[in-house]
Amino acid sequence: MSDLRDQHSMPIGETPYYKAATHRDRKEPVSAVPDWFKAPEGDDAMSAQLPLPEPGFMGTETAGYFQPGSQEHREFAVAHLLMSLGVDLDDPNFKETPRRVAAYFTEHFRTEEEVGTELQELKRAIFPAQYKEMVTEKNIQAHGICPHHLLPVEYTIHVGYLPNRHVVGLSKLARVPMLLTGLPLLQEELTYRIAQTLKELLDTEHVAVLVTGVHMCMVVRGVEQHASETVTSTMLGRYLENYRDCKMEFLAEVRR
Repeated sequence: MSDLRDQHSMPIGETPYYKAATHRDRKEPVSAVPDWFKAPEGDDAMSAQLPLPEPGFMGTETAGYFQPGSQEHREFAVAHLLMSLGVDLDDPNFKETPRRVAAYFTEHFRTEEEVGTELQELKRAIFPAQYKEMVTEKNIQAHGICPHHLLPVEYTIHVGYLPNRHVVGLSKLARVPMLLTGLPLLQEELTYRIAQTLKELLDTEHVAVLVTGVHMCMVVRGVEQHASETVTSTMLGRYLENYRDCKMEFLAEVRR
């Protein structure tokens, strides 16, 4: 077992993957499991044929070889996807693809726990202030992942608030939406989450958020609208009520 784990610890791109099916509609399981993936003989032996993945495919058969959620787990899942599409992983162009794709999703997928921990750290950057007028941070650039198609989204985000005896460091004001775009959220939900997070963080009822998103799921597939932008907003407190033209002032400022 230790020998198997030693072999499996090598970068996934350097392992001798068994070849993929040559046709996308191939019905029979992919065969010729490589030596690095074979279990010892006996009760723990794996089948000589490894089927394409199903929900829970990293279950009992492979529990001894992959730590769920590990980089190796992700790389192996990517390799399975590519093989199901007929990709030959012996092709030098695809040798490092499972590692690269797994690294990309690891970088762009944050967990609620990770984001929550970093948001708590931002409370250290809140300072007392007598200033009571509008604070606006505009043109915050961030990248997200569409939860429906796992394609990138380019965001431009504008946020504003009316202080309630406290202000936050300007870099931290930008950091809030950047952290939340690490979660695979719909743009509508992202906009709402940014506003609610700022409301809680700054202890103010008066928050404005305007988000413009360019969604690759609309650019490279489906309707293929290359010039399309999605605009969402959440207004809270005086921004929602447009008290003393708060909303209009915010919108005029971010569009200037």
